[in-house]
Amino acid sequence: FPLVIGAYLLHLYVSRRAVLRGQRRGLAVFAIATLIAVSPLALYAVQRPEIFLRRAEAASVLQDIVEDGSCRPLLENARKSLLMYNHQGDPRPRHNLPDEPMLDGMTAVFFGLGLGYSVLRWRHERYFLLAAWLLLGLLPGILSLADSNPHSLRTLGNVPPVFLLVTAFWNLAWGAYEPFFRGSSRRYLSAVVALPLIVSLGTNFYVYFHRQASNESVYYDFDPAQTAAGRLVKERGADSLVLVSHELTNHADLKFLPYEVPFTVLDLNTHVPLRGTVTQGVIYVLEWSHVQLIPRLQALYPQGEYVEHVDRYGRTMFYTYAVSREQLASAQGLTAEYFENSDFEEPVALERVERRIELSAEEPPLGAPFSARWHGSLYVPEYGEYTFVLESSGWASLRVGQTLELEAVGGRRAAGAQLPAGFHLIEVEALRQQPGLLRLSWVRPDGTEEVIPGDLLYVKDLYRHGLLGMYRRGTSWEGEPEVVQLDSFVAPNDVLPSPFSVEWFGQIYVPVGGTYVFGTISDDGSYLYLDGQLVVDNGGHHGDVYLEGQITLEEGFHDISLRYFQDGGGRKIELYWTPPGGTRGQVPQEQLFPPGSDLILPPPPTTPVSAPTPSETMRQLGQATFVQAWGSHGDGPGQFNEPRGVTVSLEGVVYVADTGNGRVQVFDSEGGFLREFGGNLLEQPNDLAVSRDGRVYVVDVERDRVFVFSAEGQLERRWGDEWALFDPRGVEVDKEGNVYVANTGGDVVLKMSPQGAVLQSYGSTGSGPGSLNQPTDVAVDDQGNLYAVDTENRRVQVLDAEGRYLREWPISTANTLDGPHIAAGLDGLLYLTDPEMAKVLVYDPYGRLVTSWGERGSLEGQFNKPIGIGFDQRTSVYVADTYNHRVQKYTVSR
Repeated sequence: FPLVIGAYLLHLYVSRRAVLRGQRRGLAVFAIATLIAVSPLALYAVQRPEIFLRRAEAASVLQDIVEDGSCRPLLENARKSLLMYNHQGDPRPRHNLPDEPMLDGMTAVFFGLGLGYSVLRWRHERYFLLAAWLLLGLLPGILSLADSNPHSLRTLGNVPPVFLLVTAFWNLAWGAYEPFFRGSSRRYLSAVVALPLIVSLGTNFYVYFHRQASNESVYYDFDPAQTAAGRLVKERGADSLVLVSHELTNHADLKFLPYEVPFTVLDLNTHVPLRGTVTQGVIYVLEWSHVQLIPRLQALYPQGEYVEHVDRYGRTMFYTYAVSREQLASAQGLTAEYFENSDFEEPVALERVERRIELSAEEPPLGAPFSARWHGSLYVPEYGEYTFVLESSGWASLRVGQTLELEAVGGRRAAGAQLPAGFHLIEVEALRQQPGLLRLSWVRPDGTEEVIPGDLLYVKDLYRHGLLGMYRRGTSWEGEPEVVQLDSFVAPNDVLPSPFSVEWFGQIYVPVGGTYVFGTISDDGSYLYLDGQLVVDNGGHHGDVYLEGQITLEEGFHDISLRYFQDGGGRKIELYWTPPGGTRGQVPQEQLFPPGSDLILPPPPTTPVSAPTPSETMRQLGQATFVQAWGSHGDGPGQFNEPRGVTVSLEGVVYVADTGNGRVQVFDSEGGFLREFGGNLLEQPNDLAVSRDGRVYVVDVERDRVFVFSAEGQLERRWGDEWALFDPRGVEVDKEGNVYVANTGGDVVLKMSPQGAVLQSYGSTGSGPGSLNQPTDVAVDDQGNLYAVDTENRRVQVLDAEGRYLREWPISTANTLDGPHIAAGLDGLLYLTDPEMAKVLVYDPYGRLVTSWGERGSLEGQFNKPIGIGFDQRTSVYVADTYNHRVQKYTVSR
């Protein structure tokens, strides 16, 4: 806006200096006010330029200009921004009905007329201001990254000039016609003016309250899960303790909708089970990745209410598990068993839950002689020295964890131990030949003696599994720990403020010998050691990153150490494994044991759902031989601008998605140019596939559509209006003619019939088995299995025709713009591009590497980010060598 004011004042200075001279006092006040307003920001920019400019540099079009080697991205940004109001608008569902013009048809006409008139009258300061304001207001969008235009939010400052330009036309029209309508006849002029206003109002009402409100992509872009969670907190938070998964709380809806209604961010190691005095019921609100907590909550609180919350399209948003105050209280205390003998012989005469260990001589539970045993879990709230005091009129014993044992015979005995926070085994036994006193109390660190409170005693055995965590300030795991605690879960616990580091250690039970793949997803860095060997190096300062490594282990217990640090911002740490022949998942709590605990074998793992066992012999493939390359940088026939997709028909016709030129080019198998099509329809065709009947299916990442062309290039259908497509980057057609679209921004793969009906949706946002994160392509084999390039999760994930997880294998890191693509070839082999490593990789269906070729460069057989790949079902492979602006052809021998 300061640029607009500056341009306006400059215009006045050139054209009407007298006006400025008459406004000197006002201009001085304006200058002082501007200085006061801008000075703090300007000072910060001078002192911290790297922070002030960080976002602008990250989103600058200069990156695209340097990469393209020309000003074409800047000019393209200007074109898109200028046409956003009446041709093609913002594609973001949160800002607009995707790709629809920002103005309705009626308003767009008057806007164009007003803009044209203002340009013609640019010498007049009023009209110059409107035109300059509009053009300068477009700069934030024009100067940003090419793939983010048009961007209505960055050009939000243009709302006033757009509507002022509309009124500029009406002001002129009214002035021209108003003299002809006098007295009562003026109402006819008002009616003429009211008619287009009513039409515009009705159009906008229909678009906003019907088309946008019922559009699937708009619905999901407004985060319905967080909205529903916020409403649930508002409804239930006043009379229940609501514990919400962190992924749901990091959103404005959880701050705005339940304003002044309290909720708590779920901390697994604090709230499962709930600690402390119970005063009200609790509702666990769990994100989809916390679904594995449901069986644990059901074991703790069997009478709880489990609900799966789904959105309007039937997809899971989150889960809730509600537990009443009475159910919470029933989990606290110790199991007391009384025997009608003095040697603890079965049967048990009396069994009940007691909230403290205390017997009186006046009210014994049984007649003497009797014996009694109390057992369960003791929650130690903080790390430190604890003194336990056992007072008994007869024989009694106490055991706490693996470190403290105490006996008392007709008196008072005390013993101390250094205990980490968390759950510990507690067991008390007593013999009574006659009624007498028994009391167990303790002295906490810096505390006084008290009977152990009942809200720190738990019926369930909660102490057996987990790891010992050592929490330190700073990110280097150095110095004495501030907190030591037994953690049942590997999670970024809210123990110390950032920056902090934590090391968990203990033992892990490996149920079968073989090669294991371990992985961590963390924000910031993490390192996993097994038997002293570094297995996963996920170090560094970063957001959510998943990395893995593998190790061969024998059946049995192994030392484990997991290091994690947090240096501010988001926090996350999760530990995964893939057992031999199994699927990837978080390491079960039952497989982890803290130091010094009883190493009791966990129950055998459930049999994983997996594909048939791989054949003993891996399919072989001979050498890949370079045949030819064609194309160069340009927009003429046979020239390319960053081609990203290639496919081949059964007849050997080669179709290339010429992404940067917005068209499809067609060649014979030797690279001879045949024709092109789609230039007047496509914006950024990213991939394409051809069916057995010759139809060509093209995904356009800019228009969020699938275009269906005949073999000759005639448009037949246009799909995607109701599919919530968001930056789709891959497409495939199976032998039945069904179409599969890698809906990258939506984290799903969609399956459509040849007629365009959605048959199935595969995957959901996440990193677990069956979940996807920015899939960039998909291939389908003859059995109907899907091979999804799960780019952000750095893997190829295999699903069966029903969407059930089968297996996966790792791939290199890549960004989704230049994500890998995959094609199914003969003998079930999968051809995958590796853009960052400049290679083509060939795998068998089980993820075993068969062969690879390529290196970085621009010579024959070299690549500069190969992305698209196609196979002619004979022996030829075609690769879209994207940043060399060409297509390469290879033959493979068997």
